[in-house]
Amino acid sequence: MQAYSQSAGYAEQALSAIRIVVSFGQEALEIQNYNTYLERVRQTSLKQGASVGLSLGFFFFCIYICYGYAFLLGAIFVDDEVWNDAEDRPYLAGDCIAVFFGILIGLFAMGGAGPAINAVKIAQAAGKSAFDVLDRKPTIDQDDPKAEKHALQGGIEFKNIDFFYPSRPDQAIMKGLNIKFELGKTTAIVGPSGSGKSTVVQLVERFYDPAAGQVLIDGKDLKSINLRNYRQQIGYVGQEPVLFNTTIKKNILMGKPDATDEEIKTALMKSNAWEFVSSYPEGINKQVGAGGG
Repeated sequence: MQAYSQSAGYAEQALSAIRIVVSFGQEALEIQNYNTYLERVRQTSLKQGASVGLSLGFFFFCIYICYGYAFLLGAIFVDDEVWNDAEDRPYLAGDCIAVFFGILIGLFAMGGAGPAINAVKIAQAAGKSAFDVLDRKPTIDQDDPKAEKHALQGGIEFKNIDFFYPSRPDQAIMKGLNIKFELGKTTAIVGPSGSGKSTVVQLVERFYDPAAGQVLIDGKDLKSINLRNYRQQIGYVGQEPVLFNTTIKKNILMGKPDATDEEIKTALMKSNAWEFVSSYPEGINKQVGAGGG
């Protein structure tokens, strides 16, 4: 399942960015990389096939051993006239056949349970992945009962911020950073790629907590503010917009589930999107396609 997931994930990535792939003429390279992932699937499947083959071979080996043993023992019982206490007479050929078919049907019933056991194992593997996500305890709790709701004004201050990403604990992104974003003013953060511009926004959104220092919102430590309530009061416009494969209306409702059609129209007008949205016969009920394609 892991090997299939990797290959499918790579294919989805290439297909979602197919315009970029084609524009750079990298179709052959993407196919080559995809084949590399498929090779891992093939190796895994070969091991699985060998395991299934050996299991099946052992199963039929047991059946044929039982055949031989049943007929051999039955012939001995009949030939030596071994006494059957249950029937108060010697064993007959019919007794041997009855016992033989009883064991045979039992063995086939056991063999028939094989596919069901395999299905249970697949379900266990899939269930583990789901429960790993459900049971995960995030370090940042957006419904922390100790956190208080705050009517946001908009003052932001970074005080002596140290930060590194969990995946790169040895690489400091920020060291003793101090910034003040004054209320009512537009502040631009300028710098080369990797200088920490996006990280500043992620800290303001509280996607991460700093290793040291404080992010202050209107003079209050962001950690003390109820995160769900806080995020309902702020807006974030990403560099690469993410659209789900549903209608324009439902995509906008992701930001405010209780928004009215009039509020949706106002939002579209403010973002200069109403003109082309209203040109569709379906209007805000237009399907955007996968990734907004």
